[in-house]
Amino acid sequence: MPPPAPAKESVTRSASFEGMFVRALQPTGAFAEELRAVGVDLQRLEPTYPLPVWYAAVRVALRHVAGHLPEEAGFRLLGERFIAGFFDTLVGKMVAVGLPLLGPDKTVQRLARTWTTAQPTLRMETVKEAEGRWRLTLHQQGVLPHFCAGIIHAGLQRTGVTPDIQVLEHGPAHCVLQVRWS
Repeated sequence: MPPPAPAKESVTRSASFEGMFVRALQPTGAFAEELRAVGVDLQRLEPTYPLPVWYAAVRVALRHVAGHLPEEAGFRLLGERFIAGFFDTLVGKMVAVGLPLLGPDKTVQRLARTWTTAQPTLRMETVKEAEGRWRLTLHQQGVLPHFCAGIIHAGLQRTGVTPDIQVLEHGPAHCVLQVRWS
């Protein structure tokens, strides 16, 4: 019997850090110092980072960029800023160019595959509930549901719809989002 396949390491690829911090937020001063303290030197990005470093860096950004907002609204704002910055990276530009051509349904269908390029251990289930309404379940330890909602909202806007993303359920290792548009 062959040995079991090694488990995928819980990582986030550097394109996410580049999109969020180098392109979108451009931290300086205390913000950049606090990122270094959690393991992210924006002058020397690593190819991958352990998932807890990504989450710690996003929480640093929450304090510096959206500390004036309620936490849920702050995470949504960061998700929207992240996707804008990600679409400014080389990988993101390739993804963004196809979104209007795909339309919202195919974009949602492909989310699981697209998202796992940045976070290989994330599992996403997409279920079409009705025309213009989807249910997404994301499985990953530490998942930030409102940050994810912001990412999906901003991404779907690129397809020409006005999305409404609701967090239906969340726990320490999963969240369920309802995605609708008109």
